[in-house]
Amino acid sequence: MRKFLAVTLILGVVLAFVFPHEAECVKLGNLYGLLSQKKVVKAYVEDIVDSTEGGKAEDKHLKEALEEALETRRSMSFEVVPQKEDADIVIGCDLVEIIWMEEDPIDQVGGAGTILYDVLVNEHHARLQAYFTVTDPKTNRLLWKRKLKATIDDKDMSEADSLLMVNKRLVGIFMRDCFGKKQGERRYLGIAD
Repeated sequence: MRKFLAVTLILGVVLAFVFPHEAECVKLGNLYGLLSQKKVVKAYVEDIVDSTEGGKAEDKHLKEALEEALETRRSMSFEVVPQKEDADIVIGCDLVEIIWMEEDPIDQVGGAGTILYDVLVNEHHARLQAYFTVTDPKTNRLLWKRKLKATIDDKDMSEADSLLMVNKRLVGIFMRDCFGKKQGERRYLGIAD
């Protein structure tokens, strides 16, 4: 029995060194490490799926904001391509919730002062939630998936304005979470937060 366990352990260690990618236990937190080595990452943005109740999200504007954010990204160079076959990555988005309210909910929980401020100040509130996916079109392998949420509170925003504002905020969150440098990498490279 001891001999069997010893052989199994040695075989496991050898296989871990021979096939290191298969031995990984932790998935990539984001795609910066995987894609930052490429000179230009070709990205295709699929049409946005609107699964919200009533389908009233501004999906056309969200796709445009996403494409613009990719093209203007500085830490990684992206090129938005018109054909899926020409892409290195395919970005998909499914909108699952859109909320706009005349009066924002009491959601500040940072202490008595912030709760009091939230109660006294009346602002309009918008929230958008979506599932984002990034896949490799050549292998159809899912590289990254996450449900993201963006909120906006503003005194003077109309419902139409709030959709554009919350779209832009959601795209910013996606770009940070999916393609941003991790906290440790920022410090190492001397990048301020």
